Amino acid sequence: SCSVHTPRSVMGLQEGDSVWTPCAKDGWRRSTIVSVVADDAFLVESQDGPPAAGGPMGGRRSTVRRTEIRPLFDYGPTKTWADNTQMAHLDDANILDNLRRRYLQDEPYTFTANVLLAVNPYKKIPGLYSAEKVREYRGRNLGTLPPHPYAIADHAFRQMQREERNQALVISGESGAGKTETAKVTMQYLAQVSRTDAARGGKIQEKIISSSPILESFGNASTVRNMNSSRFGKYNTMTFDRVGHLKCAGIQTYLLEASRVVCQQPGERNFHAFYQMLAGLEDASMERLELSRTKAYRLLHAEQVQPQAEGSPEQRAERSNFEELKVALGVFITEEGQAAFWELLAALVHLGEVDFVDTSGVADSPGEDSPAVQSAHDDPAPSKAQVEVGAESQTALGCAAALLGLSRQRLESALTWQERKVDGKPSLFSPRSKTQAFQTKQSIIKILYKRIFDHIVGRINEASRAGHAEAAPGGELGTRACNFGILDIYGFERLQTNSFEQLCINLANERLQQFFIEEVLSAEQRRYAVEGLNICKWDLPDNSPVVTGIQGVMKILNEHSLRLLKNLIHTKDDKDAKFCERVHQDFVKDGRGAGPIMALRLPR
Repeated sequence: SCSVHTPRSVMGLQEGDSVWTPCAKDGWRRSTIVSVVADDAFLVESQDGPPAAGGPMGGRRSTVRRTEIRPLFDYGPTKTWADNTQMAHLDDANILDNLRRRYLQDEPYTFTANVLLAVNPYKKIPGLYSAEKVREYRGRNLGTLPPHPYAIADHAFRQMQREERNQALVISGESGAGKTETAKVTMQYLAQVSRTDAARGGKIQEKIISSSPILESFGNASTVRNMNSSRFGKYNTMTFDRVGHLKCAGIQTYLLEASRVVCQQPGERNFHAFYQMLAGLEDASMERLELSRTKAYRLLHAEQVQPQAEGSPEQRAERSNFEELKVALGVFITEEGQAAFWELLAALVHLGEVDFVDTSGVADSPGEDSPAVQSAHDDPAPSKAQVEVGAESQTALGCAAALLGLSRQRLESALTWQERKVDGKPSLFSPRSKTQAFQTKQSIIKILYKRIFDHIVGRINEASRAGHAEAAPGGELGTRACNFGILDIYGFERLQTNSFEQLCINLANERLQQFFIEEVLSAEQRRYAVEGLNICKWDLPDNSPVVTGIQGVMKILNEHSLRLLKNLIHTKDDKDAKFCERVHQDFVKDGRGAGPIMALRLPR
């Protein structure tokens, strides 16, 4: 006879040890090793209750591989660590457990060395950003006080003065993580601790504070994951002189999700400004703009989104936000200028109600331009158009045209006819198809909204930079100034259908992640090597192949679009198929040069 020896321990873990095991619901769950079933596997029994509760035994038993479990050191039911590096085991399960425990104790911030992790509490915590807290963190070394954005900001501010170089804070995370709020409180802290005289500092701080509700109204929207999600990225700059006086502030915006103005996912909303305008405008203004508070407008009420009931708590909240928005706008824009904004927003709402009727009698071909071309100095004759505005949309068209300062005929002509201008020759007009007219309307709405947003940002910068000093080249203060930058880019999301803008957002976040890996983790490994520390070198994640691949596809898309604009692609060719063939040729191929890895299959 022969006997099989089963080891009682594997790689430092043995029967009776507490460990973390994967959990589909909570990520990780406390478990106890019942027995060792192989050289690299354990029979474990999970504990009841939430992951951090440490409930009684009696849970489900399962076999788990060694690579899937994490060691657990029980510090007690209430013990947490302000810095994750102080824990006995530094891995994903133990870090998440520490963050969860601190979150339940209203401690949303945690250090990992000099990196600050934040968990959005989704509530106001009394005293977290008070004036006393500002005084408490001013001039204190990093790590001597509990984790807080003030600690990071103060450390960077003093480093800017000491080294006389530009500084930047990178705030990243998924949608709803609290990036915008963190950027906001950081800027307010810097404005308060700077050595600026009360009068000038108060004016600049007022502009910094006032810009927040404006940007949130025109740049934020409600998504399925976040009721106040930033749909644009921004780089805030604050300029200080040699002694730390705040001279000015500015905002540079990126990647406004303009497609949200014309299309939203089910259950999501357009930008806040539209709903605040409908809830907060006086009845006389609503009548002048021919708007209704209870009508379901196409631009504003997508699937599963209904108009707010008159007098509802939601409408009262929007009305309050509108009053706050008007006060903030008053710092930068006159009342006449604000009235022009409401007229433009109302024009976009009315333009979204416009429908088209096909009058050509032929099947719509959105991928091809119409061969019919007319040369004219004036507007083309409507009788030759292939599409026209529907009878039920004439009122909406008239309202939009009047609010935009155009004639009804001129706006309808722009929607239904394509005009090509040739130097020294009369303009050429060709009729649009129904699909092309719809796409033109959507493009006009997106372009106008983006220009409204850019104009507002420009006015904020113009007011905030009055009399500012330029930073010296290379970031040295010298006799001039130095910039303190705060990058707040909106978060990574995986929606049911990601838009092109969301793809750009996700790509930007991937590049930020790679920047973090290279500047923090790789630099740490190099420092260990220089100091001669005998530390095992670990493999760091590398997402550069993904980033390079997506950037390559976008480069091909840009070249393809330019060729299309210059009419270098034959009209009978399938333009989308040509683009896909080029991508397939450059990226989906066998590295040995033996041809493509897979056959190109395009939908018919």
